[in-house]
Amino acid sequence: MNLQKCMLFVLAGILTVSCIYDFSLEGLEESKDMLVIEGDIIAGNYSYFKISTTINLTSSDDITYITDAAVWVESESGERINASLSADVRGAFAANTSGLDPNKKYKLCLTIPDRGSYESSYLSVLVAPPIDSITYSVGGNNEFVQMEVTSHDYDNPENKYYKWSYREDWEFHAHVVPKLIYNENEDIAEQIPVEEQGMDYYCWNKELSSGIYIASTEKLSDNLVYKQRLSRIYNDNQKISFIYSIQVSQISLTKEGYIYWEALKKNTDETGGIFAPQPSELRGNIKSVTNPDEAVLGYISASTVSQSRIYINATDIKNMYKDPYQCSLDPDKDYYSHWESEGKDGPVINKWMVLHKSGYVMIDYYTNDKGIEITSRVSMLPAHCADCRKRNGTKDKPSFWPNDHI
Repeated sequence: MNLQKCMLFVLAGILTVSCIYDFSLEGLEESKDMLVIEGDIIAGNYSYFKISTTINLTSSDDITYITDAAVWVESESGERINASLSADVRGAFAANTSGLDPNKKYKLCLTIPDRGSYESSYLSVLVAPPIDSITYSVGGNNEFVQMEVTSHDYDNPENKYYKWSYREDWEFHAHVVPKLIYNENEDIAEQIPVEEQGMDYYCWNKELSSGIYIASTEKLSDNLVYKQRLSRIYNDNQKISFIYSIQVSQISLTKEGYIYWEALKKNTDETGGIFAPQPSELRGNIKSVTNPDEAVLGYISASTVSQSRIYINATDIKNMYKDPYQCSLDPDKDYYSHWESEGKDGPVINKWMVLHKSGYVMIDYYTNDKGIEITSRVSMLPAHCADCRKRNGTKDKPSFWPNDHI
């Protein structure tokens, strides 16, 4: 979960019991604009960092990331790796830390115009163990698919603290392939060339995890995390309509880092509230060099990363997806004559034009029971039924995708 949102739960503390009464919490406004720094120093891969500020509980504003900062990773011997704005992750600075020496210590440094300079403490690079497996289970009477991760570190029993993030990618499809397109200027239906049909049928999308996923084996006899729950995807989510993929990234934490994330997580769970840790207890390992008394929210860790990916086909989960869209063609409802009467004695209207302006697209000519096309009558459906991009899809197919259509 984004730290800004976590912070809102922290500040809301005693408010989680009820939403009925109007009131104000004295001093709450003072936590507005607290600096939030997210990210970890990843040896052997790219590191990503986001900078923002907390917002008021009652604010409807979206998170605004600070993008004019100078950000870099610095070693204890003075080497500096500069970060630049990422083209792939919104609002993030990316630093190529793939060549870090795991035997050195590193810190995150940044300078923000009109706010000053900030830095983390120097951090030793921990070694993340391999991920044993990513599995899934179907629960709730086929209501959801739950993703799980299993890992262990018998070789380094002192590495008892784990943290995960993940990237989801999925392919989904439109419901129908249009054979016609409406030419508004000439008020006619035109055939779409066969080679161009279906161009908007296949789509992809992606999403990065936003929750806090951690585990500790400190109180266990074995340094083994077994089927730790990650995401839960409900059966009305198009992520599982065709092909779904999840890539899990795993890092190791220090005990101090784990305590920080555990405290923050408690404020976002149902167990939070009046007895949850308050902001003063959630100071991380980042400080203001310019103003040492300034509170900064965030905890930076340094670790190698282990990654693993799996794919799930809709058939693997017995096609449990429950499509919320109503896009099946009904010959008695979804076919329209070019000119139709509006009501029994109403005026004759251009039905194609009216539906086109209201967001419908043409699909195909009507064919009667004798197999004859009636070109004055066509099927029309909402655009999202025929163009997967209208359902937040893109044509950006991942390079690692397991099929070859576009």
